[in-house]
Amino acid sequence: MTERQQIVKTNALCYNCLAKNHRSMFCRSSMRCGNCKGRHHTLMCSRIVTPSTNREETITATTHVEAAKEQMIWLSTAQVLVCSEDGEEMPARALLDQGSQSNFISERLVQLLRLRKRRLARPLSGIGAVAVKAESVVTAIVRSRIADFTATLQCLVLPKVTADFPFRTRDTVKWNIPVGVTLADPTFFKSERIDMLIGAELFAELLKHGQIRIAHHLPKLLETRLGWIVSGPQLMLSILHQEFWIIGARSVVKKVFNQCIRCFRCKPKPTEQPMGDLPKCRVSEAKPFAVSGVDYCGP
Repeated sequence: MTERQQIVKTNALCYNCLAKNHRSMFCRSSMRCGNCKGRHHTLMCSRIVTPSTNREETITATTHVEAAKEQMIWLSTAQVLVCSEDGEEMPARALLDQGSQSNFISERLVQLLRLRKRRLARPLSGIGAVAVKAESVVTAIVRSRIADFTATLQCLVLPKVTADFPFRTRDTVKWNIPVGVTLADPTFFKSERIDMLIGAELFAELLKHGQIRIAHHLPKLLETRLGWIVSGPQLMLSILHQEFWIIGARSVVKKVFNQCIRCFRCKPKPTEQPMGDLPKCRVSEAKPFAVSGVDYCGP
């Protein structure tokens, strides 16, 4: 604990959100310590938490914050085809979550596809250690709409996977997405129902090497086997947090994205033509021939 506090103090970080340029008393974050609910980060807490003696296996799943924010945090979604046991295909909207250990499917989609459920009683642990239980599991075959890719997933059945995402429809008319790019979810900006959640088990297989930076203030487009997905720095943070905990990681990731030379060359900022200092009579409205002159030296 002393070593952590020394690192925070040396780097002049906030004790509450571990970010720079402000102190904890001026921190705008609403997060509190998960142990004592104090105004500091859980890693800075000196209270010793007694480990649980319950050995029951727990599956960890992540979720998204539904609070309205000025800066939109984009989560990756894709439209896929889910096959029933009879071979019938039905379109579904899936949320790609690198931080989830399991795959989930809504009860509504299970009923529409008439998938066979198997009994299962297993607790799920999410944000804030909120525990719920999944009572059944199904086998779902997921197929890409645009590529020859099929995967068989074991999905836990929930009454509702998560809230509609995004929480409200966004205007993306000025995004200037390149022509010829096939989005995995063409309606990613519309607030619609989430039918499935695809976790880390399949996420690594979906990723390809293509990347497109639309603008410095907009999320990136990543190429997958399901199409191009919209994703911001949170995707990179999720991957990093699986092995490392970097102090101020969000600002570091944003800095790397903004300094990418390849992205800068593909999407440079247009320059504005400066206007010269013209006389007032040249830029003011006037009636024709209100000011006229005679050229005595002309032909």
